Amino acid sequence: MEPRTDYDAVFRAIYAKAPAIFDKFAFKKSQDGKHWFSSNKMKIDGTESKNHTGRVLYYENNPKHLKAWSGDTISSISVWDYLAERDGIPLNDRKAGFRHLHKVAGVPLRELTQEEHQVFQLQVERKTLFQEVLERCITTLNTEQGQPVRDYLSERGFTPAHLVTLEAGFLDYAALTKHYTKKQLDSIGMYDPSTYPLIWPYRDENEIIQGFVFRSIAKNADPKKSKTLVTKGLSKQKLLYQAHRFTDKDRVLVVEGEFDVITAIGAGMTNIVALGGSSVLDEQIELLTSYQQVILCLDPDDAGRKATEKIITAFKKIFDYRNYTVKTIFAIVFLIFIFIMICKILEVIFENSVEKISSPWYVFILSSVACR
Repeated sequence: MEPRTDYDAVFRAIYAKAPAIFDKFAFKKSQDGKHWFSSNKMKIDGTESKNHTGRVLYYENNPKHLKAWSGDTISSISVWDYLAERDGIPLNDRKAGFRHLHKVAGVPLRELTQEEHQVFQLQVERKTLFQEVLERCITTLNTEQGQPVRDYLSERGFTPAHLVTLEAGFLDYAALTKHYTKKQLDSIGMYDPSTYPLIWPYRDENEIIQGFVFRSIAKNADPKKSKTLVTKGLSKQKLLYQAHRFTDKDRVLVVEGEFDVITAIGAGMTNIVALGGSSVLDEQIELLTSYQQVILCLDPDDAGRKATEKIITAFKKIFDYRNYTVKTIFAIVFLIFIFIMICKILEVIFENSVEKISSPWYVFILSSVACR
């Protein structure tokens, strides 16, 4: 049986113990207290930088990944993979990996039940299948068969670097059926979209693929038909496209389309995500509340304006409620404090005399009462 893992608890514990667990980086806390940074020249691959310190970062809001600076770019490696490689745990031995992760974190773990084990196995198989299908599609894009899609993207100003960020691929469903059964493809919502050969993945904040988007590349497409389709079960409006690439929660720029994000990232912009359309769901609004500042840059049409108004209205309600809750809690705590103080004062008065009151707070309160 596989061990049961509470990922959030495990990675929170690892983050709290980061200086001890990742001792070779000599981690120190940032001034804002939101991340650890290496105080020596050690790089994440174990070599030393010649000129720079602080090349390894570990963020509280993304404790599942270590971030590494290389030149002017930043990459990441999962804490799981890093610890497995460092401590000699085979990556394909998930049971040993689970146990080691818990041991390092100091978090107890228990075995999965038979039912939980089956669910877990399906999740693992699904995750693996998504990744394998994506890699096959990316490989096909770089063949003669994928030339029409490459031409289409090139005409739209996309460079090879953009395609890497987009994780663009060419979908040949017939070819996939030679490697996977229909049941396997059905399990990840795959089907033959016919005239929608351009494909890219949708990942959640943990970088796990939740589904694929298919796009038509026809120049004279029927305007009544949607330009994109998605795998069965994927709800783009419950995710923020490309949010997994960014750990900085101070600011985020929100646009509508995926292509807008890819173009912006290619131009050097960071912390930009897409709604995946002109509509917005409550789940996306909730994800946006994790950022300190949200900049809306939706299309200036009716749909874009409606989505903008919905987000602003929702934010007002959420933060008005949070402020109201904080004020209410503060008021309750203050009243409880006053009640306790009064009780203590009365207790002293009745037990003996006011002379036994030693706290200047009591004297202050009694004086205030007398003056009234």
